[in-house]
Formats: sequence, structure tokens, C-alpha cells
Amino acid sequence: MHSKRLIYLLLLGCTACATTYSPTEDTPSVFASRSDFLQRLEPRGERILFGSGIDFDPFADRSALERTQPAYYEVIYDLAALPYDWHLPLRELLARHENYVLLQVDIRLTHAGSPHAQAVADGQLDEAIDGLCFGLQQLGRPVFLRLAPEANSPWNDYDPEAYRGAWMRVVQTLRDRWQLRNIALVWSVAADGYADYMTFYPGDAYVDWWSIDIYTPAELRQRTTRAFIASAAERSYPVLLEAATPMSKTPKSGDELWRLWFTPLFDLLRQQRNIKALTYRDWADFSRLGDGVAVERFRLELSDPTYQQATELNDLRWFLEWE
Repeated sequence: MHSKRLIYLLLLGCTACATTYSPTEDTPSVFASRSDFLQRLEPRGERILFGSGIDFDPFADRSALERTQPAYYEVIYDLAALPYDWHLPLRELLARHENYVLLQVDIRLTHAGSPHAQAVADGQLDEAIDGLCFGLQQLGRPVFLRLAPEANSPWNDYDPEAYRGAWMRVVQTLRDRWQLRNIALVWSVAADGYADYMTFYPGDAYVDWWSIDIYTPAELRQRTTRAFIASAAERSYPVLLEAATPMSKTPKSGDELWRLWFTPLFDLLRQQRNIKALTYRDWADFSRLGDGVAVERFRLELSDPTYQQATELNDLRWFLEWE
């Protein structure tokens, strides 16, 4: 995975947010009606869950929270280096939130640049799997679990058979031994990864959502991205779209960033009926743009009621496929 660092409220901590925005020809297209597949933690109706990357004190900036509150936060861990008390700081932070927010937990099966999917499949990391399950149990709230995300990425160098075996071993432990029913299992690929991503697929019985990670404008337009989303719909799966400010070039202005990246990103999201969640991780320093245009337009986009942000527990229970 191309993770450099986790940033907690994407564009929202930027101070240059006073710009007034009027829709232009760069405004994204209208929303297509969402499809409902009744998968675990899938939002019903015309809703798209909005989530963000997290740092370990995401609630320090109250002004940012007042502007936008993601419905869930993403954290990333390596299974082989997972601390026994990994869940404790998260539980404390979640308890401080004024609304009921969910988590996206990404568990990588690589450590220090080397994959260990085969060791997981062979049972050598069962203690770590139990530690993961214990933490999920103690968190006591629904979680989107992206196990070994970006399965087809050459950066991860997973062997397909080992990957499938590791996935199934973790899921069987989670479901059969720990009886965890509020965990949505999210299978993830990289848009820039190997085209034969289905060789990594663990099977419908072990998956609740599909997910694709996108990092460049070109990946938004390529056929394999849309083919992946279409294949998910054919199998009755919602898609979690994971995106970050593109790494391919540095925009000269917020307006250019919006035109080259955000407009096609939101076009894809609006047009594809089975995209039901967006996790956004901001890797760029938006403050250097100075004009605040992209930030303000992003906030305006999220103000559409289709995007589900943080809310009360009873509201979540009303529109999410809880169990």
C-alpha cells in the first residue's frame, strides 16, 4: 500500500476556507440512484458513507469537527506487529466523539516490506489474529475490516494462494471462534495493481464489500476501475472507494486540483450506483495552495445529503444493515 502517513480529517483542518464557491462547468454530475444489496453495514437508500483517515488525536481541532464529521475513521496496522492493546487509544477517542462514529480497520499482511500471508495461512500468527479479534470485540461497535488491502499491488507482493488462505483463516477465526457479527469484511484491490486481481479473491462466502484504492486521475478513467465496480455490482456487492489526493503531480492551484482530480473523482462516485462509501485520505499539504478553492468545493460537495456523516446511534441503526 502507498501509505505515507495517516491524516485525520482530510482537507478540513485547512484555515483557508473562507472562499465563496459558485457552481461552474466543473461541477460533478448528478447522483445516479443507489443500488441496495443488503450486505453487512451497507447504507440503505440514497446514501454514501463518508469516511476519513485518522491521526491519534482526531478531535483536537473543534473547528474542523464543526465543519465536517466523517461517519467513520480509517486506521492501519500490520498484523505481525499489532500491539496487544491496539484498541485502547481508539476506544478512548471514540468515546469522546459527540456522535456515534464507526471504524475502518485496515490490517496489512506485510511487515518491514515482506509479506507474511503464508505464515498467516499456516497458523503461525494465530495469536495475532486472536489479538485482532479481541480488540474488535472490545471496541464494541461496527467495523469495516479491510484485511490485506490492495491484494493485487506489486508493492505487497502477495502470492494469490497464500493470500486466499490467510484471508479465510482470519475470517473463520473472527466468525466461528469469536462470533463477531458486526464486522463488514471488505476485499480491496489497487487500481494500479495487477489486472488479474480475481486470482486473489477469497470467495463470496468470506466477503461483504468490495473496495478499490485510487491515487491518480488516470486510474479514475481506466477501464479496469469501472470493470471492477461493475463486477462488484454483478455479484451484489457495494463498493468502498478509497482515494487520496493524487500523487502523480503537484497542482498549481486549488482550481486546477479540483478540475483534474476532484471533478472526475466525484463523477465516478456519483455515476456508479453501487459505490456506497468513500474513504478519503489527504496526502497533499493543501495549505500551500493558498486560495482554499479545492477545500471549499470539497466541503460544498459533502454538504449534499447523499453523503452520510457522523450521526447518533439510533439514526445509524435505522438505515444501516447492522447484522
